[in-house]
Amino acid sequence: MKKSISKVNERKELINDFLYNEDTRKLCRLEGQNTFSRDRKIVFSDLLMLVLNNKSKTTSMEIRDYELKLKGSEKVNYTDEAYLKQRRSLNPEVFKAATKLFLNNFYNSDEILTTKGYVITSADGSKYEVPNTPQNREFYGVQKTQHERQPARANTSTLYDLNNNFCLDFVIDKYNASEKTMAKRNIEEALKIIANEKLIVIFDRNYLSLEFLLWLNERQIKYIFRANKICYKTERGSMKTSDELVNIQHTYPRLQNLRTSYSEECQKLEDLKETSVRITNFEIDNKDEVTLVSNLSSDEFKATDLEELYYKRWNIEKSYNCMKNKLLSETFTGNLPIILEQDLYARILIYNQIQDLMNIANEKLKDKSKGRNLKHSYQINENKAIGIFKDEFIRIYLIKDNRKSKQEYERLSTEMSCYVSCVRNDRKTQPRNFNRANKYKTNIKRSY
Repeated sequence: MKKSISKVNERKELINDFLYNEDTRKLCRLEGQNTFSRDRKIVFSDLLMLVLNNKSKTTSMEIRDYELKLKGSEKVNYTDEAYLKQRRSLNPEVFKAATKLFLNNFYNSDEILTTKGYVITSADGSKYEVPNTPQNREFYGVQKTQHERQPARANTSTLYDLNNNFCLDFVIDKYNASEKTMAKRNIEEALKIIANEKLIVIFDRNYLSLEFLLWLNERQIKYIFRANKICYKTERGSMKTSDELVNIQHTYPRLQNLRTSYSEECQKLEDLKETSVRITNFEIDNKDEVTLVSNLSSDEFKATDLEELYYKRWNIEKSYNCMKNKLLSETFTGNLPIILEQDLYARILIYNQIQDLMNIANEKLKDKSKGRNLKHSYQINENKAIGIFKDEFIRIYLIKDNRKSKQEYERLSTEMSCYVSCVRNDRKTQPRNFNRANKYKTNIKRSY
């Protein structure tokens, strides 16, 4: 369904109103606290804007840019310490609430891009560098290295819409937290947003287990897993074709590893005795074999369809690359876990808004390319789109005239469509190689 700039503007207005709404003031409070009950030198809406505007500068320069350049104040009336003190009382969930508001608007519209009526998503995790303080080492855990002092690290998980390029849910947890458990949390939160849509979740290796298959089947969720080489080897060896329905036996050794952590689920699996799945094999570049385990009907999805769906999973890898290397999500405002969560959840909201504008800009680009005999296809340059958005969006939020604010927001999409990149799917190295010996790269630069 074709996306509309008016709908994009509507979502921007929802977030804008949310930042000033008195009910949001209550969401800013941590449980059991009565903070933000009055406006002092730092108004709660300004505090939220400052977190969203984060450009990875020093705290003093972040505040100065916001107050003097964006708000037009004559001087800054509060100190860095006062700002960070307010941040220590700010509930990170307020940014997740804003993201849900944004996504609910989109998934209750007719703009959704689907594949055969399904919202195609992928779940994946990534390790995050966090400030290496004693508190974070204790709170999140450490990564084992050869060094005496182990660095603090956190584990994150995302459920990502591969067609519409939105992050449906994002969680941060301890370094050793189970990726499967985090993925379940992602899916449960996403189902609250896309309750009216059919869902397919694509997983890479290390997620596949009988317990997880049971969990998904009980919720009638469609799935595609990539299996590693030794997974269900006996059943795979009995296949006569490359795409078959197979009954995975719940043998004692397979259930033994689940008994400690999933005793209830293990009992259910013992009673079921087997799980029916579809196993599909195909080759990459005529050398590496890929095995997919799914519960998708062959009447609805051919083997080649499954192969194409799995290749789409690469979009979630690109989203992590964008978050870490373009939105600089590992550069935090402070050291405390509560501030790390604020920064990360705020960047998820920013990421989704940027993708919303890019979707419109890419449609404009396609319309321009129609009827032209172009050798390559083109898409909006994401890095430049991020720079344009980060440079302008808070200023637009601060415009009191709604009509002018909408015009300025629409202009961002138009400007993004001026910066394009050629899509070369046949390039042997994706992405381009660069010289890691050099501190400053000529082909990889920040956009803000």
